[in-house]
Amino acid sequence: MRVKVRYILKNKEEETTLETIGIKKDHEILFRDHDVTFKINLSNLMISRASKDYELVMNFDDKKGFYKINNLGTFDLLLKKLDVDINDMGLYLKYNLTINGEDNGIFELKLNYEVIE
Repeated sequence: MRVKVRYILKNKEEETTLETIGIKKDHEILFRDHDVTFKINLSNLMISRASKDYELVMNFDDKKGFYKINNLGTFDLLLKKLDVDINDMGLYLKYNLTINGEDNGIFELKLNYEVIE
C-alpha cells in the first residue's frame, strides 16, 4: 500500500527532514530521496540506505552493520539502542553509532507514515 512518509534524522550537528511517498509492505517501509533508496524493517529493526555511491545497513537487533563507500571501502558499525518505540504509524529510535571504533555520537530517527491508498 502507498504511504505518505515523514522521516527525520538528527544528531548534535544537523537535522535532516524528508517528506515523500513510499510503499508499506508487511513490516517494511520503502521510499526514495532523489537517488537514495531507504528500506526500514519494523519487525527486526533493520535500516538500510543505498545509492550508486554507497550502501549503509544497520541491524539494531544484532547491534551491528556496515557502511560501504565506493572507492573507500567498508566500515564496520556498532549500534547501541538507547530508546525505541514502534507503533502502528511509525518508529522512534535513539541510538549511539560507532564507526570503525570511533564514536560518532547519538542519533534520533523519527519515522511517521499514513496510508494514502
